[in-house]
Amino acid sequence: MKIKPASLVQRISDQLSSHFDKSESKAIAMMLLQEFLSLDKAKLIINDELDVAENILLQLDQAVDRLNKHEPVQHIIGKGHFYGRDFKVGSDVLIPRPETEELVDIIIRNHREQTFK
Repeated sequence: MKIKPASLVQRISDQLSSHFDKSESKAIAMMLLQEFLSLDKAKLIINDELDVAENILLQLDQAVDRLNKHEPVQHIIGKGHFYGRDFKVGSDVLIPRPETEELVDIIIRNHREQTFK
């Protein structure tokens, strides 16, 4: 099925609007599309139209349902980003947090000269 990525982002964002603010719902929609369509953000933005299989649209709808039931997006896509790397996550794994990345940065900056034994 031919579909405009921008309209798909808007559709997903609208479906998430009762649980997330506008900018967060759009960011989550882009994250889902990148994962389910195996495209990077630039390709999603520059493509006017994409051919999206019906089963992918169904998976996206299921992901939105899970998000609306307060399941973290990282559990849905199966990975979380931390300190420049992607880590596999699931329901039994803590999700990497941006605040923890900041803490790691502070520790590294403050202890750069120190050697660890």
